[in-house]
Amino acid sequence: MSRISSYTNQVDSHYWMKANQQLIQKHPAWHEDADAWHAEALLDGKDPFTYLLRKGDKEYAYFITFVKEDRNIKHQSFTLEHDRGGWYYKNGTAYGPAEIIGKTLEELIPQMLHCEPKKCIPLSQFQT
Repeated sequence: MSRISSYTNQVDSHYWMKANQQLIQKHPAWHEDADAWHAEALLDGKDPFTYLLRKGDKEYAYFITFVKEDRNIKHQSFTLEHDRGGWYYKNGTAYGPAEIIGKTLEELIPQMLHCEPKKCIPLSQFQT
């Protein structure tokens, strides 16, 4: 790979990451300042598959905190990865880590919640 094409790929990657980071931060379910405890308090008593998005502990790392079907609350991490050209998260299974990749955030959310897209309920900051 030439220096020019390598630089172009790095610039494209940077813009892709920033654009997708902004999509998360503009999402109706975005709660930037919520930690795990606060997220659980906000979701307490909400319907199954209600969720909020919050920042993770590293750049391009995030959490989706949601009410499971049994009404327990789960915190699932996910990251932005340009190498895969889409959204990415890893979830443990009995046989090792399973990987689910979504091209868009809206495609990824129902996969993380294990439900149909129409059942996903974003908890906006105005509903809290």
